[in-house]
Amino acid sequence: MIYAKGSDGGKILPSKGLKGICFECGEELISKCGEVKTWHWSHTSNTNCDSYNKVEKKKQSKPCVVEMMNIKTLSENNWW
Repeated sequence: MIYAKGSDGGKILPSKGLKGICFECGEELISKCGEVKTWHWSHTSNTNCDSYNKVEKKKQSKPCVVEMMNIKTLSENNWW
């Protein structure tokens, strides 16, 4: 997720070493600030949080939707 709740209750962006609170479930979040992926927040442990489950469901369903709709990717169409 992009935003976490800060100590003042407002939205904060991830930064190295920073911790926040999930707006959805109130659990602690840690910032993930690497050099490969976009900086984001992650729950500190496995959670039943709806925001976490929504992201995971979306990741899992995307390939199925692409296949069902017979969507061609750029590489399949040789557009490059």
